[in-house]
Amino acid sequence: MKSTYRRFFLILVLSPFCLSSLIAESQAPLNSADIKARTDALKDKKIPENQIELSDELRRIDDELAHARTELAKHDTADKALVEAKDSATTLFQDIDALDCAKVGGTVTEAAKLGEIANSILKAAPGSTETNPWAAISLGNNQKLSAPQQCQNLKTVTDASKRQSLLGFIDDRRKENEVNTAQLSTFIEELQKRRSALLEHVSAATAQTKVGDDLWILIGIIGLLSVGTIVAVRAFPADIQAQWVGSGQVIQFVTVMILLTVIMALGLAGILKENTLGTLLGGIGGYVLSQGVGKAAAEAVKSGLMGGVAQAAALATPPVITALSPLVGPSGGGTAANITGTGFATGATVTFGGTTATVTNSTSTTIDVTAPAHAAGAVDVVVTNPDKQNAKAPTQFTYQ
Repeated sequence: MKSTYRRFFLILVLSPFCLSSLIAESQAPLNSADIKARTDALKDKKIPENQIELSDELRRIDDELAHARTELAKHDTADKALVEAKDSATTLFQDIDALDCAKVGGTVTEAAKLGEIANSILKAAPGSTETNPWAAISLGNNQKLSAPQQCQNLKTVTDASKRQSLLGFIDDRRKENEVNTAQLSTFIEELQKRRSALLEHVSAATAQTKVGDDLWILIGIIGLLSVGTIVAVRAFPADIQAQWVGSGQVIQFVTVMILLTVIMALGLAGILKENTLGTLLGGIGGYVLSQGVGKAAAEAVKSGLMGGVAQAAALATPPVITALSPLVGPSGGGTAANITGTGFATGATVTFGGTTATVTNSTSTTIDVTAPAHAAGAVDVVVTNPDKQNAKAPTQFTYQ
């Protein structure tokens, strides 16, 4: 019994500490270093696969977002307060300069205004690591002094050297606030990205679970459709039935449909990973192409529909010139020349520098021509077959 009481007592004592640690963990970091570290961690962190971990992280992200947005709003409010305080202080310092302490009477209202400005700055920048000069402002028992003494005391605590420090402190706090605001904005953006990624993962996991639960229904439907396909074949004429069944197309269709459905369902359910899914679908695609296109091509060859390919493979060999003789002749033409080589077709033409020569004799390996007239100089000799394939002599013919 004492042991039970002790355990109960320990639970009561430790519960507040555990609760406070959980709350602290969910809150966004407040200082610059922690915000940067948390932001960098969010960029590199992997999405958990466990649904419980996903839900826990989503809860923490939502808490951090709420806290970070609250902090950002505080920074905006503080910056506005600092701007107003600086404007008010600048105006007040001008009013103090205009005071003639010898002529003032009654209470010096500028002293109260200075206190109000100092209090607003202390609220807007409470946690500064730098010494706050506004906190050092003390007018002592100013109310007990005479008006000229109050005036002189006010001028002393706000002289030119101290004003620079007072206004400079406000500027420094605004710069510091600007850096913190930028970091918080980046942190909020990363939190939102992380939240979107987590929600997307949760949605995908939910869809996978649903598909996995209904997988047997999908397989049953495909099975019934396959049986229906086999039965539907019987509605066609006997010769078509014999052709389809004999070629195996009916069985192939049913098999491929079942395989595709099962593979896609397993992929959607997350049971098959991307690499395995791609390999299986690629294999089935290759099988379908080999069976469909391959057989169609074979039938086309048998029926003579591939004749165009055979003709393309039997195209004439292009001409080749191995020798030209002679290599020199008069510009007036009339030189009897002999061209030797291979692939010369019946009806081949010969040109000397683009001018057609007269062919006197032609075989597949030799052509006798009479050179046409041409201006003096070296020219190319070209043999062109009727199919437009041509060859140029390895040496030029020179007109003199």
